[in-house]
Amino acid sequence: MKQIYSFHTWFAAAFAGLFLLSACGEKDPQPEDPTPGPDKPKTSLTLTAETGWDIYVAGNDRDGGNYRYGPSIIVRKDGSIDAWFSANGEYFDGIYPVYDDFTSHDALHVASGDVGQAFTAAQPFWCISVCCPTWTKQGSECVTFSLYRWEKDYATTVASAPVSRKRFEKFDDNANLSLYVSPAAESDPSIKFEAGRYLLVLSDGTPDAGVWKYVKAARDTQLDSRLFIGGNPASGAIYAMVYTDRIHSENGLYWDAVSYRHSTDGGKTWGPETKTVCPTDGTLDELSCCDPGVACWGGYYYVGYTSTVDRRGSDNDVYVARGKTPTGPWEKWNGNGWGGDKVAPVVDYDANPDHYGAGEPCIVVVDDVIYFYYSWDEETMSTRVATASASDPNWPGSLVHRGTAIDKREVDRCDHSDVKYCDAIGKFIAINAAKRWTDSSYIELWISSDGLRFTRAGKVGGVTAIRPKLHNVGISGDALGHFDPDKPQYISYAYGDVSCFWNTFFHPLTVTLK
Repeated sequence: MKQIYSFHTWFAAAFAGLFLLSACGEKDPQPEDPTPGPDKPKTSLTLTAETGWDIYVAGNDRDGGNYRYGPSIIVRKDGSIDAWFSANGEYFDGIYPVYDDFTSHDALHVASGDVGQAFTAAQPFWCISVCCPTWTKQGSECVTFSLYRWEKDYATTVASAPVSRKRFEKFDDNANLSLYVSPAAESDPSIKFEAGRYLLVLSDGTPDAGVWKYVKAARDTQLDSRLFIGGNPASGAIYAMVYTDRIHSENGLYWDAVSYRHSTDGGKTWGPETKTVCPTDGTLDELSCCDPGVACWGGYYYVGYTSTVDRRGSDNDVYVARGKTPTGPWEKWNGNGWGGDKVAPVVDYDANPDHYGAGEPCIVVVDDVIYFYYSWDEETMSTRVATASASDPNWPGSLVHRGTAIDKREVDRCDHSDVKYCDAIGKFIAINAAKRWTDSSYIELWISSDGLRFTRAGKVGGVTAIRPKLHNVGISGDALGHFDPDKPQYISYAYGDVSCFWNTFFHPLTVTLK
């Protein structure tokens, strides 16, 4: 009901106001003391990178790997550190390349002489597949594959009857040609060659039937991969893979996996690395699992990660897996619950597929609310946020999207943001790289009172300590993503001159509250 004031009511209120003013005195109110006192609450902070060190040095081979970037860092209650990184991918289980796929290769004409590849299969295998170039010709070239049981030497082996032989007619450039024990085996992977040592020979090639020759043979000494050209031993190996079972992914190789390491001495030394969250063959994440963002509550570690079905690396989506230890085993979100054969995104990028899309998640839990942050790159980079209840075991299915949390349109060459909550100031903090991959790269700091909208708060200090050409920065916190200035905290990032051959750097932080 609308309230009606009479003149008498108004007069009484005005008189009471004058009485209170008289009682409080007539002095002008004094401005607030801008100098923080010892008991005045702190509402902001600065971060300075102390002298750091490399925790990973890229190599030119898969033994050393070639990158570890986008760290998600949890400092445990005992002060030890769990860290997850994006790491280079591997072949799915069930595929054994006879060559070193991280060395250079050239095309070799089969017509110039028979090409033989000896290898040892430690277990029964379904087929052997070879990638055959034709110098851009389509549907014109032919070649014969013959598979022999190895006997004493090359000449003795090829003098015997092959266990399988097939003529491949009019194949396209870079076709993957596969030899099976019988025609029925092509559709039934339970029909296999026996374990043992074999020699595959490519022969009778038409003028532009070829094979890729890699500089080095497989590192797997169990395969004992040996190359022969024209019957004579040669260095390297051909682009051939032994399949012990059917693999759905093209070429059987995934780009990225999530790796895990643990440190007990403040990041100075690290324990063995484990490739832990890996793509699932035949699903939406079969190409890659990268950009980890990890938090732990309710007995589970939750890992958010990026993947795509687009082989250009664009049109990315965000996925989540959960496990009871830092290294799994993992149950992936399937759209309705956890685990099973299906993998479903929790953030589905639905804009122009030519752009990066959604990815690079991080997770913070405050007062039983999950703040799920992720990059959204639809021409320009921003960080978006969604929320859900941490008490809901199926929270990925109930995320409420809250829009853009960090608008980085004015930031030059910005990177994804890693977010934490600082109880000491009652605010969320976020960092990201800017001018990434350049000599003038730096790290930005953002602050938010509600976790939904952030404002810029300056740069992370320690310019002389921070490496140039940095990107994909992570900042430490506890299992819920809380940042405690009274405990040792860290930042880490990748850097380097050569794309995809990046070192990983690690800094302790100095934190100043203000």
